[in-house]
Amino acid sequence: MAAAESIRVTLHLPQPYSLRQTFGLWRLSKADPCLQFPDSSSVRLALRTPRGPIQIDALQAGDADLDVQVVGDGAFWIRERLPALFGLNDNPGEFLPEGRVCDLIRRHPGAHLPTAPVISARLVQLVLQQLVSWEDAASSWSRLVRTHGDEAPGDCGMWVPPSVTTLRSLGYYDLVQCGVLPRQARLVLRLAPEFSRLERLAGDPLRLAGYLKKLPGIGPWTIQYLAGSALGQSDAVLTGDYALPHAISWFLREQPRSSDEEMLRLLEPYRGHRFRVQQLILQNGPLAPRRGPKIRAHWKKADG
Repeated sequence: MAAAESIRVTLHLPQPYSLRQTFGLWRLSKADPCLQFPDSSSVRLALRTPRGPIQIDALQAGDADLDVQVVGDGAFWIRERLPALFGLNDNPGEFLPEGRVCDLIRRHPGAHLPTAPVISARLVQLVLQQLVSWEDAASSWSRLVRTHGDEAPGDCGMWVPPSVTTLRSLGYYDLVQCGVLPRQARLVLRLAPEFSRLERLAGDPLRLAGYLKKLPGIGPWTIQYLAGSALGQSDAVLTGDYALPHAISWFLREQPRSSDEEMLRLLEPYRGHRFRVQQLILQNGPLAPRRGPKIRAHWKKADG
């Protein structure tokens, strides 16, 4: 058997740069089998590329460099896509807010918007987050990956998401047994035949969004979250979220209740970078005072 491909690459980092701030929205719980932060200066990802599974280990060496090691059959394929994956094609330095947003960036600097080399797994993650708690989404994602994915080529207990071929072969009860809600399971099965086409469209976010709008069960929240978190679209705006408008309102004006319409008005001064503001508050901002069960801002949605 031929040895697995392996490469080492050093990427020069802009300053400031933070792996945790950049990839925080990708990790579904500390037990996520596909993404881990071994410590504050490193990240480990397990991805499935068109050439095969890979494991990426990246270590921030001082302030200036990111040392990246990739193992697996897709290592050579991913090489030229590594800068975009780590958000180095993004330029958050263009965003110069004032007031509370500026203060939050100062306390939590270094967020860059990554561009996913493949989007199918991220889209499945977002579907699993529709209409459920974040904990339930994290649990079903972990069970799905560990049941129908593959062990990553590294020796660290990571798992690679299921392949498109595997997803196409699954039945409704295969997904439900992983804790996926029936509605989500039906949507994943409807999406599975579309993944190849969606990957081809990923290089053109506008065309991709237009195609996704035609698919039943995919609404603005999923489309915009995918655009901002996986396609580097800094002005994507999440609407239809259960609690995000309240979090935005609480952070920006200390009013605990709001609506999508009011949230859009509050975000208007940040046009061009509205996803950055939402990401910043999702990851680091205070929660609005709750009425009823405590729900983090991106835990419940109204897509579909």
